[in-house]
Amino acid sequence: MPLSLKSAVQSVLAMIPLSLYRAAIRRDVVIFLYHVVGPPDFPHVRHLYPYKTAEALELDLNYLTRRFRLVSYDEIGTRWCRSGRPAAHVTFDDGYAECHAVAGPILLKRGVPCTFFVTTDWIDNRTMFHRNKASLCVEAALGLSGRATAAFLRDLERLLRRPLPDPDATGSTTSVRYSGST
Repeated sequence: MPLSLKSAVQSVLAMIPLSLYRAAIRRDVVIFLYHVVGPPDFPHVRHLYPYKTAEALELDLNYLTRRFRLVSYDEIGTRWCRSGRPAAHVTFDDGYAECHAVAGPILLKRGVPCTFFVTTDWIDNRTMFHRNKASLCVEAALGLSGRATAAFLRDLERLLRRPLPDPDATGSTTSVRYSGST
């Protein structure tokens, strides 16, 4: 399978040691961005991307407080921020309630300055991000029985007007085989 330019560049960049990046790309402040912190069973997130548990966030904060001077959002552009130990700031994007409920108390207990970016349309679940809806659909599909799964996949192929990739095939796309058994 041919490599795309993007995947080739990512492969090369992955081989470069972090220390070389730090030497080549000087930053006044390093930003550590999180999306959500919580248990591994968040059905609305777990099929989208990996995320940290509360315990993993604690370990991250141990590392960050040893290596960096954690600064507030207001301090990022100041001269004080550019002196002394390397500075870092922690942010949480997307405004998941779990950021407030799980990460918030940990950050407060440790006195870590942090910025929470909130998507106001998602407050109180007025609307839901389309990717979170997709994760919930995957979660529901994984809970189906054999027959229900086969029917779901047939319906999905019909709605998409194309065959789904065969997970057992080696790179080719064919119709999914349905046994109809449970």
